[in-house]
Amino acid sequence: MSSRRVVKIFPLLLVLFFLTVAQFAFAEGEGNITVTLPGVTAAETTNPGGWVSALYRFSLMAAGMLAFGMIVYAGLRYTFAAGNPSTQSDARDQILQALLGLLLLFGAFIVLTTINPNLTNLTLPGLGKIEGQKTTYLPGGGSDITDKEARDYLKDNGGITVNSPEPKTSLKGIRQFTLGEAVSIKKNSGCATEVTGGTEKDSHSTKNPQSHVNGYKIDINRSGCLDNHITTKFRSYGTREDDGAPLYLAPSGAIYAKESNHWDILVQ
Repeated sequence: MSSRRVVKIFPLLLVLFFLTVAQFAFAEGEGNITVTLPGVTAAETTNPGGWVSALYRFSLMAAGMLAFGMIVYAGLRYTFAAGNPSTQSDARDQILQALLGLLLLFGAFIVLTTINPNLTNLTLPGLGKIEGQKTTYLPGGGSDITDKEARDYLKDNGGITVNSPEPKTSLKGIRQFTLGEAVSIKKNSGCATEVTGGTEKDSHSTKNPQSHVNGYKIDINRSGCLDNHITTKFRSYGTREDDGAPLYLAPSGAIYAKESNHWDILVQ
């Protein structure tokens, strides 16, 4: 077989080699690769990243050995072709091409290991432990919500506190969308928020069906932060008829009444 045919067949053999390797890479199993390579420890080939890195180093070694073998083969051809200028010229070209290949391999290795050694060391980043935020879900039915469930919901979903325990401040029977509005104002404003009134009957009127007692209203504290957010972000909505409290309409449709020491929120 002539040297030219050897050079032409070599790329085909290389392709067949990588196709064989791919069968191991995609074989069904538990995800651990057990194929070993010469000069590579088993610990380096237990995952796809380590195996590809090991394959790269093995390929460099194999290519170097092939180039060295080609130099030896061409040198013998050149020696035994004394008096045959054509064969000697062909052998000389083979030696030069093999040397050029070695130079390219060595140059690529030096560049990769000098600029960024991690390019030849493939590893997958580890995933840290992710803890989700605790969320309390309310039962359906709206008015069936207990005082404890409502307090837990406000605490877990918005970090909202309640000023007093039941019965002074009660959230029993409050509607879920009313609690949702309190969580919304807390998250959108970023202000410290405290509930000061809920469904207790002693201090709230029961004339309007959409009242505190029926779960449609909730009171939150007034502060410079909340006052500024509500009065600048919400639309002015006139005044309340019975006491003249300024009203503000939230994007959600809730109506905020600015009372002396708290915000009275109506969620319709």
